[in-house]
Amino acid sequence: MRTDWMKKLQNPEGGTALLLEFLAALLMVQGLAGIRSLDFRFVLPWLLLLLFMAKWQKPDRKARIGGLAGGVLFAILYFAQSGTSGVFSTYVIVVFAGGFLLGEIVWNLADRWRKDREVFSKLLAGGVLLLTAIGLFWEGVLRLENAAQAVGVFFLLAVLYLLFWSVWKENGQKDWLAFLGAALFAFFSATGNQAVFDSFGWPGYIAALLCWFCLFYAALECCFCIADRTVLYGKTEGKRRPWLWGLCFFFLTVAVDSIFLLAFFPGVMEYDSFQQMCQVLGDPYSNHHPWLHTMLIKGIWELGLLVLGSTNRAFALYSLFSICMLAFAFSCVVVWLRSRGMRGGCLIVLGLLYVLSPINQMYSIIMWKDIPFAVSILLFTLLLCVLRDRSAEGKSCLACWILFVPLGFCVCFFRSNGLYVFLGMIPFMLWAFWKQKRAAIPAIGLVLIAGALYKGPVFDYFQVAEPDTIESLSVPAQQIAAVITYDGNISEEQEAFLSNVIDLEKVPEAYLSSPTCSDAIKDLVRETDNQAFITEHAGEFLKTWLDLFWQNKRIYVKAFINETEGYWYHKIYFPFIWATYIQENGMGIDRDSQLPESAVLQIRAYLDAYKAHFDKYLSTGLYVYVFFAALLTALRKKSRYLLVFLPALGIWATLLLATPVWADLRYAYAIYVSVPFLVCLALLPKKE
Repeated sequence: MRTDWMKKLQNPEGGTALLLEFLAALLMVQGLAGIRSLDFRFVLPWLLLLLFMAKWQKPDRKARIGGLAGGVLFAILYFAQSGTSGVFSTYVIVVFAGGFLLGEIVWNLADRWRKDREVFSKLLAGGVLLLTAIGLFWEGVLRLENAAQAVGVFFLLAVLYLLFWSVWKENGQKDWLAFLGAALFAFFSATGNQAVFDSFGWPGYIAALLCWFCLFYAALECCFCIADRTVLYGKTEGKRRPWLWGLCFFFLTVAVDSIFLLAFFPGVMEYDSFQQMCQVLGDPYSNHHPWLHTMLIKGIWELGLLVLGSTNRAFALYSLFSICMLAFAFSCVVVWLRSRGMRGGCLIVLGLLYVLSPINQMYSIIMWKDIPFAVSILLFTLLLCVLRDRSAEGKSCLACWILFVPLGFCVCFFRSNGLYVFLGMIPFMLWAFWKQKRAAIPAIGLVLIAGALYKGPVFDYFQVAEPDTIESLSVPAQQIAAVITYDGNISEEQEAFLSNVIDLEKVPEAYLSSPTCSDAIKDLVRETDNQAFITEHAGEFLKTWLDLFWQNKRIYVKAFINETEGYWYHKIYFPFIWATYIQENGMGIDRDSQLPESAVLQIRAYLDAYKAHFDKYLSTGLYVYVFFAALLTALRKKSRYLLVFLPALGIWATLLLATPVWADLRYAYAIYVSVPFLVCLALLPKKE
């Protein structure tokens, strides 16, 4: 057994080696955190994590000298900072270990740099470092508040120089996808930090753009290198019992999430959920929140009242259903990946990412439309994988195409943007499944027919009101409001036209109260009660919006950034990522925790600690970065599963067009639950 384990550790292609590389790189990044030379609100630590993973290797004995020097240097720099912990604290060990491993990397790279006789690559790395350093200083990523931090910054720049040189030497093929990805991420990162442009103008913006391009290019090259050498999938022969794996993860997920249900019994009902419950109990139906979800709530609620005889228990029944729904989706992912040959250890890590995520744990008991929509997207993505497999084998699957219809319908109508995601995918699905067009075309057609009946006769019969017009115009409304607020270039004729739907005098106060959320402006439009004017003069409104853009380009761009940046920029803080309360109601639904108060307090402390961690190291935008990195990796491997990236991509695109809030994770929750699965798809061997 020990021999087998040691072989796994020494295998540069296995999942165990990948895990060891990740842990070693994480120690190095934590070492840098200990010397406080970096601002961890930026994405640089994550890029360094990739660079360190790619360059960490089993060192020779001489490299241990560099490791000891690095460890001692980091320990000295750590204690030179104010407010550090004691000499024998655990964090001191982490800082020393991080410095030791980083010192080994520097020793190995410096030794190879010394032996290399090519001057051009060394000069190129120096030029790239200069561009990077200027951008990092201007953006405020590097800290120089005291001498210890200055020494740490100098050491970090030396490390970056060696890493740039190493990437250029070893990855000199100039992968066009790395250039494309670096340009995209650099644009996101430079544009999102508006303070740089405000302080330094175009020179500062260009410096930031070049800085992030260099860093992202090096990180993507390392990402591709890691993906190429990592083998998470074993041989295809033999029994893998995928359904057993799925059942285990299903019951494990239900068990873990049920702890949170007991703590927050009977579940969580915030304002949106309260509005849907009001419709369940007799208010006029509205599709402002998807009516399909409202009817799902109504069915479970009435069943709970009938069987359990209690409003709290009926509400808890919906929470339990939501838990099982998420657990089922995650288990299906595990089953499919196991059937493709994913190794057990890798599958356990993936499963635990789903099971132990506090976000998934809390979302499973919140009555939000985003949860069934995310489940629909994940299952639809998985179904597309199965269909691509059958298509590659030259086979058809009638059961899969039958299942395609209800899943496609759920994608379309569990969130308002789902319909646009599905419609945008139709040309690509027809192209991908053209050989199975006799099944694909009727299946897609049935989804569209069912949707037309649902939005037509069904809505008419149940008198379901559509959401008001302004609800889908959040981004244009914010841009026009910004022009009015900042005294932009707007004619009297345009003002007179807009005054038909909004009180222009109230716009500045409303917009400035919430430049990152459209609710205040939408409420102003609703005050005039003349939204029919927007529909009747849609062409004129479009022309006015476009004319104001040409007249006020900078204001428009800034308003767009303020309204959407949380979905494409990594350093964005959002005040909450979940809710834990029950809205005041007269329905008999109230908090009745089934766990001791001490246990509930511990769970709340755990959630608060994760929220602090999320705010410091993570963001909605960061998950979008990971999604695009996975997509680029799949493109590079020419994966046959490229089609399945489209649902998440479509959700992201529709958020940029119509999001009402700048960074709410729940709007992108479908992307969040899809990312781990899509990363696993990107790591499939090239033949897949």
